[in-house]
Parts: sequence; structure tokens; C-alpha cells
Amino acid sequence: MADKAMTEKDLAVTTVLGVEPLTVETRPAGLAADPTPTEAVFIRNNLGPPAADGPWTVELTGTVSEARLSLEDVFGSLPRHDITMVLQCAGNGRSRLPEPVPGVQWERGAMACVEWSGVLLADLVAAYGGPAEDFAYVTVLGGDAPADDPSRVERSIPAHAALADGLLADRMNGGPLPTIHGGPIRFVMPGYYAVNSVKWVRRIAFTHRESDADIQQRRYRLVPPGEDPGPQHRPVWEMGPVSHILEVHPGTDAVTVEGVAFSGGDPIEAVEVTTDGETWQEAELEPAQSRFAWRRFRANLPAGTGWAAARCRTDRGVQPRHTTPNRDGYAIDGWQELSVRLEV
Repeated sequence: MADKAMTEKDLAVTTVLGVEPLTVETRPAGLAADPTPTEAVFIRNNLGPPAADGPWTVELTGTVSEARLSLEDVFGSLPRHDITMVLQCAGNGRSRLPEPVPGVQWERGAMACVEWSGVLLADLVAAYGGPAEDFAYVTVLGGDAPADDPSRVERSIPAHAALADGLLADRMNGGPLPTIHGGPIRFVMPGYYAVNSVKWVRRIAFTHRESDADIQQRRYRLVPPGEDPGPQHRPVWEMGPVSHILEVHPGTDAVTVEGVAFSGGDPIEAVEVTTDGETWQEAELEPAQSRFAWRRFRANLPAGTGWAAARCRTDRGVQPRHTTPNRDGYAIDGWQELSVRLEV
């Protein structure tokens, strides 16, 4: 599967970081177009695609009418919707932290702006009578491992968020959803880190408690350094505001920096660029394609500048200067760690 997936990637704009499981990062050149071309989208799998073993089915539980659904049941008659959104690994930018942490040493290419097509989770649930009770979570099981395996990929997110924005996708960037990206069916959660967009969906359940899978209880938690992870720590769910400088273009009198900014759904109101950490100038912003897509920015800086950093603002706050330290290097949002050298 890894060999087949790599034949579908553009090796000129991607870098292979690991093979088992396959891990591929996007270089800045691969992020130049919106949506990010499928052949350039990063790959991060916790286990790997399941073996094909007959017709695909999805179990739906916690609804008034529970069911085992075929792909035709899911996608055959409900209205289709398209969502353009940022897909970002929770560890994106980990290699740039001042203190090393374990995990995939991403630069800043574990992100993409992707168009998904499928059916809204809310529409599917409504077709089966809606939730049977006032459940707290939607818990989605992927096909990576058996349902009783502690290492299985099974994520729980607040039910109100999943029903507001969650999508069951079978298409990506206008084409069939590739297996390596979750085909034949992926749960897509806009505004949340990518681990919550579960691939190879096998079960969708309304639950009172979060999954007891290791990936929910101990992994992908914001754990202070030196502490043991557990359910007492905040899950890696919604993304905060963040900006990334992707390209630097030297000129005679000025240096142009270009990048992207996004958040977990709060509109980006402004991006500012600094060359000294004290004074800021506002960058030019392109329109966002959707509430969950990124906005591109561009700013001209004086020639001879030694370095630059960018920060973005939403109506709920400003991107912080420093990422709050955590054991596994998740939710990296500090603008200082994303600064780049400028050379003229």
C-alpha cells in the first residue's frame, strides 16, 4: 500500500519521513495552490489502511433506529455537500520547537487546504431518527484495527460540534477519495485537528463517554511536560489561530513574505508581520474560500531585515508569541517558533 500511495504523490513537492506507517510531508511549493493538490497532501497514519474484505459497511449506533449501512445507504440518496477546510496534523511544526519532543519531526508541511464532498453527519443521523438520547459525544471508529484493540483509531468529539459541521466524505478535491486518505469513507471534522477526521470509518456511535481507546485516553492530549497523560488532560480538538510564512522573495529594496493563516473556524480578521518582535505592519489578505479554509497573506518588508514572523487575529483573540509547552508537541501556535531568516 505504501508503494502504491507514493506513486500517487508528487515527489517534487513532498518529503517521505517514514514508511511504516507511511508518513509524507508537503514542501512549501506543494502548498501554492488552493485547494492543495491531492498528490501534494501530507500523509499521517497511526496504523494503516485496512485490508479489503468484502463490501464496506458502517455501523450506526445510539440513534433511534440503529443500522448497519452500506456505502449506498450513506451516499445514495442524501443531499451532497462540499466543504473546503484546513486539514492539519496536531504535531505540525514540532521540529521547530525550542525544546525537542518525540514524535514525527514535521517542519510546517503537515497541513493542507482540501475540498471534501459527501453527506452531512446530521443528515444521516436524522434519516435514522436522530440521537436516541442526549448523548455527549460522537465516537467514530476507523478500520485500522479491530474494535476491541486498544491501539485502534477511535476518536470522540462533542456531539454538538459533530452534528453542526461533521461530514462523511467519499470524494476529495473533485475525485474519488484515495485509500491512503481514508477511502472509501472518511469522517471529516472542520476546524479540528486531523486526528479527529477518522479514516476508513467502520462505526459511528453516540456515546455518553469518550472512547476508551489509547488514542483518545492517553494520546493527543495537551499534557504538561513531566506529567503522565490521561483523560484529565484536555483533548486535541479545535485548532487555534495560527499563521505560517511559506515563501520569501528577495528584492532590491524589499523582501516579500507570503503565507497562510487559519483557525478552528473563527474568521481570520488580520495578519501582521514583524521584523523586530515589537512593531507590526498589516499584511494583505486574500479572501477565504470558506469559514474553515485558510487565508493567504503577503507583506513587503525592508531589504536587509534579519528575520520576520507573522501573527494572525480573530475576533476571539491573537495568535500567541509562544506555544504553551506540552509533552508531545501538539497544537503549536506560537509565532516566534515560525519565524524565518530573510536574506537579500
